[in-house]
Amino acid sequence: MNSLSTKLTKLDLDVILKNYCQPAFWKQTWQIYKHRNVNIIARIYSIDVINNKILMKLNFDKEYIKFPRIRKTAWTYCDSEYITIPIDNSDYKKENFENAILSASLNLIYNLEEDLIELYSEYKEAVKLEEKFTESLKEIANKFLDENNVINEEIRKGYIDNYVYKKCKIPDYTSKVLEKMHYTVIPNEYLLLISFFNNEKTYEEYSKKCKKIRKSTRLKIWADGRKLDTPEFVNRMKEKLEAI
Repeated sequence: MNSLSTKLTKLDLDVILKNYCQPAFWKQTWQIYKHRNVNIIARIYSIDVINNKILMKLNFDKEYIKFPRIRKTAWTYCDSEYITIPIDNSDYKKENFENAILSASLNLIYNLEEDLIELYSEYKEAVKLEEKFTESLKEIANKFLDENNVINEEIRKGYIDNYVYKKCKIPDYTSKVLEKMHYTVIPNEYLLLISFFNNEKTYEEYSKKCKKIRKSTRLKIWADGRKLDTPEFVNRMKEKLEAI
């Protein structure tokens, strides 16, 4: 594990509660996790004096992260998580604080993995299929409105939007790809992060998630794409058209 150059800095809840009101402390940043190019940092983001709460922000230290092994670069400038620390709540213990830090960090890794998945051709094909599905439905609706001599643009737009997005419900192919690929692209990042928090329950949970075999959705995407060009698809979708 040492060869992986992994690093964790545990935040001290007592230190934060003791120093949060000092301006010099506001510039402090903590390195939560570092493994190769993945570096999560934390800082005090704001102090809510009305509700007696400290808001901490966790994010990656760079706007993009390179993954040479899979030859992809994820843009992470929008990825951030926040945790709230109550200032005068005696029931809030170090365990609560560390669990919140771990949960927020795992969410960051999850979002990072999603950024990477969106770079795969399989995901891009799913996006294109959803767009093609949408355009096919709009074409069907437009022809129907033309045949019924509907020329008012507002009526046409309202009818098409209702037909495409409510009556027909476009299949969410991109979500299917994300579901199949999550925990298979950078599984070690989840497990390395959790291991340094000594959270056995969470480690066991994620170990099972990260052992799943990636199942491709490319064949279904290809097959469904071909169906959009068939008379059977058009006729089935026409059945969902509402009379004017």
